[in-house]
Amino acid sequence: MDGGSLTRQQRRRAARERGRRPTDDEFRAAGSRDDCALCGRPLRDGAWTTIGYVGARLVVVGDCCGSVIGEAWGFGVYFTAPAAWREDDRRWFAANPTRSHRLRRAFEAENVLGRAAPTWIAVRQIEPGKRLRLGFEPPEPLPNAEPVAHALFDVLADAFAAGYDAIPLRDVIARVSARGSGGRA
Repeated sequence: MDGGSLTRQQRRRAARERGRRPTDDEFRAAGSRDDCALCGRPLRDGAWTTIGYVGARLVVVGDCCGSVIGEAWGFGVYFTAPAAWREDDRRWFAANPTRSHRLRRAFEAENVLGRAAPTWIAVRQIEPGKRLRLGFEPPEPLPNAEPVAHALFDVLADAFAAGYDAIPLRDVIARVSARGSGGRA
């Protein structure tokens, strides 16, 4: 079946059912471009992007080629201009070099979705200067501990890839418990 004939939610659900999660190395390689990985058009500041698989390769594409993605793993906005949250995350990870995940309150300017802004952001640093961010609304503030932040980021990424808007708290707790006991979250 052609990836272009599937809706965005169907592509996300298909990816979840296959159980394929991109690795940090794949994210690093995919995020190293400033243009659409398929057609080569430059990404504009504030442009919507889709992260997903074309065949066996993880790519980041602009809206121009989003319908070609067979397994969408995320959607984002491409930023080149300085942003307060980028500098805040850069400083935080520089001060916490053993961490690769962080939970923090969202900056007001991070509302790029045209709806109510998320109050919290889960951040995954793939390498210095390369970070993924996912917004969420927790029922209560969460501790900013690596196992919690890592597990929550993974749960959010899986849920968004599957097209879910809400995640049961028990799923987060199960992932944190698995990560704390040495299992894969």
